[in-house]
Order: sequence, then C-alpha cells, then structure tokens
Amino acid sequence: MSKLAHLPVGLFGAAMSLAALCGAWRLAHVMWVTPIFISEAIGALAVIAFIAMVTAYALKMTRHPARALAEFRHPVQGPLFATFFIALLLLPIVLYPYMLGFAQAMWCVGAALMLGFTTLIVHRWLNQQQGIAQVEDFPDFARGDLGVGQALDGGAGGGGQGGSCH
Repeated sequence: MSKLAHLPVGLFGAAMSLAALCGAWRLAHVMWVTPIFISEAIGALAVIAFIAMVTAYALKMTRHPARALAEFRHPVQGPLFATFFIALLLLPIVLYPYMLGFAQAMWCVGAALMLGFTTLIVHRWLNQQQGIAQVEDFPDFARGDLGVGQALDGGAGGGGQGGSCH
C-alpha cells in the first residue's frame, strides 16, 4: 500500500499554523517594525502547504477512498477534518492584502463548512455509542492518557490513588 494511503488529514494543521504565524508576524511588523518579508514568506509557505495538502488528500480520496472514509468515521481521527476548515478560515489572513474579494469569499465558505462540520461531529457524539473500545487500537501517546489509565487502575506508579490527583 502506498504512503499516500496513510496521509493523515490532520496535516492540514500545518497550513493552519503557518497562516496564523503569518498573521502574528504581520502584527509584529506593525508594532515593532520587523521586516515584512518574514510574514510574507511564512504566508507563501502556508498557501503552498494548503495547496499541497489539498492535492495530496484529493489523491488519497480518489485512490484510497475506503481509507479516507475510515479516517472520517474514526472517533478520534474524524474530528481532525476540522483542520481543513480552520485552514480555510485562517488563509484569508494571508490572502487579504492581495485578493480581498477572494479572501472574503474563502472565509465565508470556510465558516459555512465549519458550522456544518461542527454540527455533524456534535450529532455523531450525541447519537453514537462512545467508548474506549473504539480507540483501543490507537496508540497511548495519541490518546493523551500516558500512564493515567494504569495510575487510576492501581497500576505502575499510581498505587490505585490516581497519582497526584487526589
């Protein structure tokens, strides 16, 4: 199976983060007269990262649709599709000095899609049985419970007292 099949949707977070960083550097330029090329270079990287991820994930959805659908339906990975919509909300920060109308339209589309996606995820959370059995195959470091389960169950380091959380 190709590496493309394992491409996580959460990598849209790279474009999201770079767009926000561009905005921060633009503000730094206004407040502290930092060189504007720093923010513009970061902004260019944000756009490139977004285009690369859209292209790559579109290829994943066409070549490995079952994998993309499984990722969308997964209780932990599914909500990470929000990184795409949030990138649509943050990229207008990069684009507005150059294409104001396009940036405004992109933000409106991103806002509408984010609202719909949020509604879908909340509906899923409220109407589907949730449980740890759904994420047992997910590594501990990704679940964020590094050792907490053992500590609360009386395992290593916790003595059944829940560690330092009394």
